[in-house]
Amino acid sequence: MGPSDRVLSDGATDRLDLDAMRWLERRLTSYPGTVLQISDDTEFLGAVARTILRVDQGKLVRHKGGYNDFQVQRDQSVQQSQIAYE
Repeated sequence: MGPSDRVLSDGATDRLDLDAMRWLERRLTSYPGTVLQISDDTEFLGAVARTILRVDQGKLVRHKGGYNDFQVQRDQSVQQSQIAYE
């Protein structure tokens, strides 16, 4: 069996010091496969994420880009929903 082309990680940065976190960021951003990272560390997600998935009202919503892009897209979506509601 060869190496995996997928990594699943939940809370990988919870107990890491800064050097270990930077090492992990470098490894994940250079990983050639798919990484599914579950984290509440927004700075870490900003460094490694290229696509954000979120669950909104029971639906999976995909946001292209990093964490900052996700925040902008989410805010725009909320504004559009609010306008449509009004």
